[in-house]
Amino acid sequence: MNDAPDTSATSPVNDRDLVLNFESLGDNCEFGLVQRKVGAEPLGLFRFTGAALRDVVRAMHARFAGLAEPEQVQVLAENGEYMIKLDKYGFLYHADVKVGDADPEVLHRQHTRTARFLMDKLIADLENPEKIMVFRQNEPLLASDLVDLRAALRRFGPTTLLWVLPACPGHPPGSVDVIDPNFMVGYVRRLASRETVPDLDVDSWLTVLRRAYALWPARVSPGAQPLLAAQPAAPPARVDAVFGAAGNATDMMGFGWSKPENGYTWSIETRSLLTLQPPPKPATIGWKWTSPRMSYRRRCRIKF
Repeated sequence: MNDAPDTSATSPVNDRDLVLNFESLGDNCEFGLVQRKVGAEPLGLFRFTGAALRDVVRAMHARFAGLAEPEQVQVLAENGEYMIKLDKYGFLYHADVKVGDADPEVLHRQHTRTARFLMDKLIADLENPEKIMVFRQNEPLLASDLVDLRAALRRFGPTTLLWVLPACPGHPPGSVDVIDPNFMVGYVRRLASRETVPDLDVDSWLTVLRRAYALWPARVSPGAQPLLAAQPAAPPARVDAVFGAAGNATDMMGFGWSKPENGYTWSIETRSLLTLQPPPKPATIGWKWTSPRMSYRRRCRIKF
C-alpha cells in the first residue's frame, strides 16, 4: 500500500495537532519525546513509562486492576533522582524530582493519584477510540506477541494500532502499510537505541504519523468493519509467572532459584525448575473475517 496517492492535504495542519491524534502504548518514551519535540504535552499512562510488552498485555487483560493501589506504587531513589514503579505490572517512570528535593511520602501520595487518573484515562481512550495507539520495540517481535497485543486491545474496543519499525528493503522511511481496518505498520529511518532514547529521528517519525493519519481506515472509511468484534474482559487462556517479591512465581518455583528480590528473582543453578498449572479453557474470541482473500492467520505469515 506504499503507492497510495498523496493524502497529505487531509492531514492536520501542523505537527502539534498531528501528534495529538496518537498515543503511546508502552515500551519506552521515544514517541513521547517526538510529541515533546513539536510542542505537544498530552497526558498518557505510557507516554514516558518503561513497560515491557508482556506486562502491557497482562495489564490490559486485567483491565489494569490494582495498578494504582497505594501499596503497588513505589518511590525509588536511583542515580540521584526519584523513580516511580507501578509494581503490580512492573511499569517504571521518572518522577522528574531529584533526591532531596521532595518528601518521598508526598511523592507517593501524588503519584498514587496520578496513576489512578492516567489509568482511567487510558481505559476511556481504549473503549472510545479516537486516537491511534502507537507501539514500538527495539527487539524483534514474535508473531504470537503481536496476536496477544491485538487480542488484548480488542477487549476494550475497535482500537487502531500503529506498529513502528525501522525501515528495511521494500519499506522505505516514512512508508505505512494498512494491514486491516485496525492495524497499520509504519517505518521510520531508525528507532532510537535504548541507551540514547533522546537521539531519535523526528522527521521520519512525523512522516510516518502524517501518512498513518491520512490513511487511517476509521477516519477515511468510518463504516469500515473491524477485523474482530470487541470482546468482554474475560479471563484469558494463559498463565503469567511474575518474578520478584511482589510477583506470583514464588509458589511455582522449585529448585535452582534465589530468594525473590524487588522486581526479579535470580536463577542460581545450571538448571532451575518452574512448575506452571494448565491455563483455563480459552474464552471464545469470535473471529470475524473481513477479507475473502486470506485469513488473519495467513496475513501474519505473509507480513511477519
